[in-house]
Amino acid sequence: MARCLEGEACCSLGIGSTIHMPPALGKAALFAASILVVVAVFEAAIRVLDLRVLTSRYWTFDENLGWTQMPSRNFSYRVLDGDLVTVDVNSRGFRDREHALEKPRDVKEIVPAYISLFAVRAS
Repeated sequence: MARCLEGEACCSLGIGSTIHMPPALGKAALFAASILVVVAVFEAAIRVLDLRVLTSRYWTFDENLGWTQMPSRNFSYRVLDGDLVTVDVNSRGFRDREHALEKPRDVKEIVPAYISLFAVRAS
């Protein structure tokens, strides 16, 4: 059975063999393992306690789009510096005021919406 040298990190596999690692590698492996344990504990706590994020009152899951904002919602929250942010979601689910779906008759289009400026080629 191999013995660890002074200042060397060792890991016994329990079957009569030992892995010898440089000290820096042993510390890195210990750090990575501790991060994995912390993440696993937090994940288990969230699943066991069924913690839900506060945004679930303002967001809904759509099969095609993923998470989208619920239409016609208004809410406020404070950011880290203490400022109050107010969010208004219109009836179509956008953070904006209500807009008419049809354009007014007196509005002219400068560039038709179907023309892509990126598709125009110089001759």
